[in-house]
Amino acid sequence: MLGATSTLIDAWKAGDRSKAGTVATPAAVSALFASSYSGQTVILRGCSQIAPVVCSYGPNGGASPALSLYQLTVTSAPGGWYVSSVVVES
Repeated sequence: MLGATSTLIDAWKAGDRSKAGTVATPAAVSALFASSYSGQTVILRGCSQIAPVVCSYGPNGGASPALSLYQLTVTSAPGGWYVSSVVVES
């Protein structure tokens, strides 16, 4: 599960839509890439323990509240986990 989310976040940081598409739906990729990565710290802040599984990524604690929080919904499939949606909270 975390492999899919971290691959998506890393691909976004690198500007690699193609790689992002290997672990996420086209809608999830579009939603994440609609926000430009500006070099800010983006770390895993935790995942829910019940379905649907939502993993949160964002700045370190104590960072500016103006920085975005990214909510990635992760879905299980026969081939493994993939990110089915992304919500960006600014």
